[in-house]
Amino acid sequence: MTNIIIGLLYSTTRETLQKVTAEIYAELSKFEEIKTDSLLVKFDNFSASSLDVKISYNSYPIPGPAHLALKEKVNLKIMEVVEKHDTDFAYNTVTVVIG
Repeated sequence: MTNIIIGLLYSTTRETLQKVTAEIYAELSKFEEIKTDSLLVKFDNFSASSLDVKISYNSYPIPGPAHLALKEKVNLKIMEVVEKHDTDFAYNTVTVVIG
């Protein structure tokens, strides 16, 4: 099983988050290499710096290089969907107050 956690910005609206998760699921369902009965795309957690979305799937048996190519294809599709919905990936931040 392949598990991916993506963190979206906290400024992402509930409506946008729902659209992103639904579209990632729909797009990945089209991949012939992915077993659709194992596909999961869900809003998973409120992390310290992000809204976390969990993406899990099983693929049909494929050799190592082809598996890496599938992971790349999945990652690029996730990026495409996130960009399409005018949100972005979060990154860890720290606020330092000097005073």
